[in-house]
Amino acid sequence: MNEQGESRNPFVFATVGTDHHPFSRLVEAVDDWAARSNVPVFIQSGSSHPPRFSAFSPLLPFSEMNRLLMSAAGIVSHGGPATIVQIRAAGKVPIVMPRDPALGEHVDDHQIRFARHLAAR
Repeated sequence: MNEQGESRNPFVFATVGTDHHPFSRLVEAVDDWAARSNVPVFIQSGSSHPPRFSAFSPLLPFSEMNRLLMSAAGIVSHGGPATIVQIRAAGKVPIVMPRDPALGEHVDDHQIRFARHLAAR
């Protein structure tokens, strides 16, 4: 996979969204998995520390985000409702890791509540 996230092979796309709080827990978890797998990974990393083994970009234009969502074989996402709706509109089912305010990843627990709501359905 190149730096623009282009790949002819199956790849995993991970996104932390655009919130200014770092979400290094997600970036590190996906990047650690990437280091042990043979699957290319592209991470939209936001303000988190950059991944060590995966291609990445801190932010992506909306059109690029959609392109990656449509072409990824798997998606890992933060628990933001708008991002999850966008992923579902692309016909994908994401693996969701909600941001945890107790870890300084967000200001409240709406992502945790939303993820629990979706899991119950």
